[in-house]
Amino acid sequence: MNGKGVLTVRTARQEDCVEVTFADTGCGIAEDDQARIFEPFFTTKERGTGLGLAITKQLIELHHGTIRIASNPGQGTTVIIRLPLFREEL
Repeated sequence: MNGKGVLTVRTARQEDCVEVTFADTGCGIAEDDQARIFEPFFTTKERGTGLGLAITKQLIELHHGTIRIASNPGQGTTVIIRLPLFREEL
């Protein structure tokens, strides 16, 4: 958000999951980039490695969760993470 804007964080219990939502009023993600944001080494930053979201997604999925991102260029981005409340038995 380049130092300005609003970041809203919400938590909620949904069925057997906890849902954490992050919504910002930043510039959003370009439509062409949205399909690639979880790819390792994909970045739009000059000094980025492109590993942050790829690793985040992998960790969430290892815990049997999901991550979704919805973004409207010029209007902001919403990230929704869902994690199970209960551990699955092995």
